[in-house]
Amino acid sequence: KTGIAPMGSVAPELRIIIDTKSLVETEFVSTFTDVDMWAKDAIMLFEEAGVIGEAAESAFNPNENMIRGEFVKVIAQVAGLEASADYEHGFKDLTGSSYEKYVAAATEAGYINGYGDNTFKPEGTITRAEAVKVINKLIGHTEETNVDIENPLI
Repeated sequence: KTGIAPMGSVAPELRIIIDTKSLVETEFVSTFTDVDMWAKDAIMLFEEAGVIGEAAESAFNPNENMIRGEFVKVIAQVAGLEASADYEHGFKDLTGSSYEKYVAAATEAGYINGYGDNTFKPEGTITRAEAVKVINKLIGHTEETNVDIENPLI
């Protein structure tokens, strides 16, 4: 099963650079008992911002695969989207899902499209390719804005 873990070692190619200054200034302490790892500051930053952790017990499970609904919820919150089920999304498998309003907002913003059969599969594992595509849209990288550069690692 190939997928993307929220912060785990499963996806070392996907790194988000963050400013941990707020963690130092507020002396924030995580409620998670399993985040003593390389991504601890990033996890704590998202937790402090309220993007993750509201339904969590004491475990974050950083090496578990992330489902599509969870990922889009995080994206919608990071992007500051107004999560509303009033948006039209057209996904036949989303009605009543706890992720519906986040997926609807991300669809309205143009970050996600779903599948050709009008499904979103909110409980399905998100792949690295899907996550990178959404993140690129979020930060404004499109095929038109990317520039070919020589890769010294190849």
